Amino acid sequence: MPGAPAKAEVEPLLDWGRRHGARVDNLDIRHESLDDDRNLSRGVYANRDVGPGDEICFIPETILLSESVVRASAIGKAVLDYIAEHPEEQALVNDPVKHPHAGILLAMAAFMVHEYTATEGHSHWMPYLASLPGDYTLPLMWPRERVAHLLGGTPLEHMIFERLDWIEAGTRTVERACGDRFPPGALTTRSLLWAACAVWSRAFPKARPVSLEPPASPTHKASAESGQDWISLSEICLYPILDMLNHKRGHKIEWKMSSDGVAFVAVDGTARGSELLNNYGPKGNENLLSNYGFVLQGNPEDYVKVFLALRSEDALYAAKQEIVGKIDGCSFVHLIFRGDELPAGLVSVARILVANELDLHLLHERAAKAIDGYASVHTSPVSARNELLALSTLHSLLLGKLSAVQRNTPDYERDECEYPTDSEPRRLARVYRDGQEAILQHALAAAHSHLLDQRANRVRFSLMAQNAVDEMAEVAAIASLAEFLSHGSISAESEHMDPEMAEFVAAVCQLGAEGDDDGDGDGNGDADEEPIFDEDTLLVLIVANETKIGRKSHWAADLAALASQDGVHEQLLGDRIADMESHFEEEVQPLLRGLLKQRPGTAVRRIAKRLDDKRAFVSAAAIVELCTVTLDGQWIDPQAGPGTEPRTVTVVARTIDGVRAATGAAE
Repeated sequence: MPGAPAKAEVEPLLDWGRRHGARVDNLDIRHESLDDDRNLSRGVYANRDVGPGDEICFIPETILLSESVVRASAIGKAVLDYIAEHPEEQALVNDPVKHPHAGILLAMAAFMVHEYTATEGHSHWMPYLASLPGDYTLPLMWPRERVAHLLGGTPLEHMIFERLDWIEAGTRTVERACGDRFPPGALTTRSLLWAACAVWSRAFPKARPVSLEPPASPTHKASAESGQDWISLSEICLYPILDMLNHKRGHKIEWKMSSDGVAFVAVDGTARGSELLNNYGPKGNENLLSNYGFVLQGNPEDYVKVFLALRSEDALYAAKQEIVGKIDGCSFVHLIFRGDELPAGLVSVARILVANELDLHLLHERAAKAIDGYASVHTSPVSARNELLALSTLHSLLLGKLSAVQRNTPDYERDECEYPTDSEPRRLARVYRDGQEAILQHALAAAHSHLLDQRANRVRFSLMAQNAVDEMAEVAAIASLAEFLSHGSISAESEHMDPEMAEFVAAVCQLGAEGDDDGDGDGNGDADEEPIFDEDTLLVLIVANETKIGRKSHWAADLAALASQDGVHEQLLGDRIADMESHFEEEVQPLLRGLLKQRPGTAVRRIAKRLDDKRAFVSAAAIVELCTVTLDGQWIDPQAGPGTEPRTVTVVARTIDGVRAATGAAE
């Protein structure tokens, strides 16, 4: 494959262009660049002053190496026909989401290798191919072990290995399709990788000729930013000479396309001796490094890509999939940019993914009342439980990403010892990793403060009332998430629990610790047995008691509203209601009646008698089933360190009125 071209090898390229009608006299190609921050080895400079609106250069259609050219070539046809005729090959090299242009990219790479090695220097494209770098700074060209070391724990590590595997599979496909047309030793994984890197790093879209039908492929939803994912009306194209211009973020340029070729126009003008620049568009460092081999320090377009997914093992998978299918443009891939808040679309999709039966019921009710149906059902909070779990889940996801990046921090000194003369990959990796870590740190803070009113630094929930899904109401300002959970949820550790119930909880836990498995209060039993009531049952009993004491409960208003929805809960839970009834009759009621043997007047006896109520137990069990959530401990308290235990609570708060009433009752 070509080595890094010397100055003498660039002139044949310009002469070739001129012979075919290129206007390139404004260009001075030098083996230097003014952009020291990117360590560029080559730049294009103005030979003369170029005024605003003046043409910098013109590249004729006859020297554009496009998808159309490849499809019309013998090699291109051989590769594409072979893939089309062999479904097993399609599975190896085609992926409609990850590699939507895999077939033509492979054919183009094979064409370039063939033109360079099999034409004895007489290829129409030889001056261009000979001008291409012999090596690239793309991580694809790094040794695999160096990729794992420098990019370990980042999304780019997986992407690079996936692409390398694709190149290896693609090489075998080309060998089977037309390997006999290449000189011995010319068609290798390395040579195809060189050509593919040229396409990845230098190609731009070009309007597809009307006569050229796009390749048939399964439909797919493009990601929020797909570095090489062009629309079906465009085709992949390499622009000789023009592709030597380096990128500058925000630089104003204009492309004027015609059937004759493409003119590159200066919007603001360029002085003689200044570098002529292109603009690849707003791209994050992950895109720039993987596709172009460079990064930008402090890149404002830098991002972390987050993938969400519906799990087929989810018992509600089909119901959630139905809602997703009714929402146009519902994407599972989102970008979190440097300095931004959590994307609204990311939170919206998370609400669907963590929904339970009640949340789905509320979404359907909301859609039935909305003018636009399901289009925006997920764009505002569904319930307190759902909103808390959605944000907690996103926090856990982001924390996992950050931990992976930090856990795999490279040993840069070791890399310097192993590659003393090749420092650029170290610099690229460091800038990329620092950006990913900074964005994730910010995103974690955003996940915690998403419900905070930044002006007052107060919690600001706008939650949908469960029994009035078309009315929005703000929850009263509370100082922290932990305080909201204290007022808006119930757990076995709740400080606002009925004092007698707290005494009951302490007593039955003590009886369990003493082995009183028969519940008669005498402490006699098998000490190896589990506590009298398991944690879930104890939580149900707490909720049942708070409901039965009515206005005396800290959560009186919310529990009354939830209890009024018993019919809806029973319909949503179906056969599980019968299981709850059986559990009460066979397990809970006998234990409660055993506790009645406590001496008269004790809180344990009074609570046991109060809770010997199957209807109240089942109502509370349904509330616990539909409103209980386990939240990330570090999301609740960002100051907590790694390994903080998750917190399980039954969220009963729905609206501002409920929390205000509870807060007032506590005071």
